[in-house]
Amino acid sequence: LKLQLLLTLLILGINISFSQTWVQQSSGTTLNLNSVYFIDVNTGYIGADSGKVLKTTNGGANWFISNTNINRAIYSVLFVNAVTGFASTDNKVLKTTNAGLNWDTTINGGGHSISFINSTTGYSAKRFYSFGLWKTTNSGSTWDSVSFIFTTNSVWKIFFVNESVGYAAGSFWTMSFGGLYQAIIWKSTNSGFNWNGSFSSVVSGSYAAMKNLYF
Repeated sequence: LKLQLLLTLLILGINISFSQTWVQQSSGTTLNLNSVYFIDVNTGYIGADSGKVLKTTNGGANWFISNTNINRAIYSVLFVNAVTGFASTDNKVLKTTNAGLNWDTTINGGGHSISFINSTTGYSAKRFYSFGLWKTTNSGSTWDSVSFIFTTNSVWKIFFVNESVGYAAGSFWTMSFGGLYQAIIWKSTNSGFNWNGSFSSVVSGSYAAMKNLYF
């Protein structure tokens, strides 16, 4: 019935648009771009390699580069308000309180992916193999270890919808899949202390992984 309706509309010449047009933007750099976050329609940030954070104030038409003074890839970036934001490397969480102009690199704890549920409470996860999850309740000043699990897995992205419920996307290696990786999403309902995984039945292979998610 749906197919018949679609064909009828096409025959009648009715204009059907299934998606908006995407226009490629120039970042102005040849660095790898790892993460993007917009706080409104105009202002957005990109985490890049070599400790660089890109910022736009005109919806992506132009970007300027902010140097965090740490020569490591920025894997994740997010903002909790117009001026306060966080960025993460593989072993450190950075913080800005002036909209990305300067970054505090003295904060320890955490890893590749970060998720904040408000201005004070957030989580940070290390990506590869020995998955570690940290939590802060004081805007990133200190981080406490929550759990170390997923010892044969890689976690690419975490996202907490509130202080209790969170998700992690990544890959799981086991001989049950013939020695291949299987894409998987985990869920926690107790602030990251325990996790249950749900395998994707359609994504598996040498480098299969769920690399991003959003709720």
